[in-house]
Amino acid sequence: MANKSVLLLFIWFLFSFQVNGQSVNDVTREIHLFNFDWKFHYGDAPNAHELIYNDTNWETLDLPHDFQINLPWDSSAGGARGFKEMGIGWYRKIFKADPSWKGKKILLDFEGIMLLGDVWINGKKVGSTDYGYLGFETDISGFLKYDTENVIAVKASTGSKGGSRWYTGGGLYRDVHLIVKHNVSIARHGIFVTTPRISNNDADIKVQVELEGVKNKMYNLEIEVNLISPDGIQVASARMPAPKGNKQQTVEVLMPLIKINHPKLWSCEMPNIYMAEVSLILDGKKVDMLKQQFGIRTLLFDKEFGFKLNGEKVFLKGISNHHDLGALGAAAFETAIARQMDQLKAFGFNHIRTSHNPYSPSFLKLADEKGILIVDELYDKWSNKSYWGGRKPE
Repeated sequence: MANKSVLLLFIWFLFSFQVNGQSVNDVTREIHLFNFDWKFHYGDAPNAHELIYNDTNWETLDLPHDFQINLPWDSSAGGARGFKEMGIGWYRKIFKADPSWKGKKILLDFEGIMLLGDVWINGKKVGSTDYGYLGFETDISGFLKYDTENVIAVKASTGSKGGSRWYTGGGLYRDVHLIVKHNVSIARHGIFVTTPRISNNDADIKVQVELEGVKNKMYNLEIEVNLISPDGIQVASARMPAPKGNKQQTVEVLMPLIKINHPKLWSCEMPNIYMAEVSLILDGKKVDMLKQQFGIRTLLFDKEFGFKLNGEKVFLKGISNHHDLGALGAAAFETAIARQMDQLKAFGFNHIRTSHNPYSPSFLKLADEKGILIVDELYDKWSNKSYWGGRKPE
């Protein structure tokens, strides 16, 4: 009887966690890693974006992928781009849509396409990027087919030789996800956590949530935030109604201040990580949930003493690093990034400057967890002519 009970408990456990964010009573978002079984072709391929296209002779690979790193060295390409020729790579992926997705919002999320990227679904163009370090998401709900296979096609270009002053790599060099969520949901990167006041006894946590799907609506919608300690224990929570009748496409909602008693501070030596679990409850039913990790710490810069972390002076000891991983190229392999950070910590470093652009989400997540301070840069732009990575409108 005991063995049977254990078996039933195990089956329930598997069922409860089979789909990301889904439980028996609440249906929230699904996040599917879309890194596997892509077809790749180096060089331009006219009409490769079309639904019916013969890609049987293309290479099959998994992401992340840098098509430039394996190209032969070319002295005419110039040192600014790593002596690799500029080029174009095409990617195609076939997948089936689950009938349970009907009526929901279906998104393709690209963490980065290097350097210029265009995306089609079933022959219809659905998105582009002119700055491969930022990534983007695109709504493909209206383009999916449920009675046959679907095809994603991506064209990635390294751009012109003068578009960068360092090696960029090329292609789908970061993770790709397919996201299935309710029309009323948390927006992309829609959770922002700050710690405006910290003492030895307690800390104030400010959480801002960006909502989608509520424009001009009078929904009975509530936002719930649960804060989880580094030990995995819920230590605080807040709940409030979402605004009604707002005319904005996305709505930023500032939650009431949440107090945490006896906070465990984040530092380079003790990188304590808290988690904010944000849920949307529509008519009493949970329709979306996302988690955002954060640390509780004070940062202070002053001309008199430089930089202080949690009231203690800290010297930034680290590197100014480009986003590639040496011989691995620009492909953002999380395990390789983790190894690099472990080596830096072993050397006594505590800091990385992201020269000169946004890095991958996995990079920033690992830095939080390993106790590494990040000086985060947005772009590298010297003039209106030099090292401009974008493209002119067609």
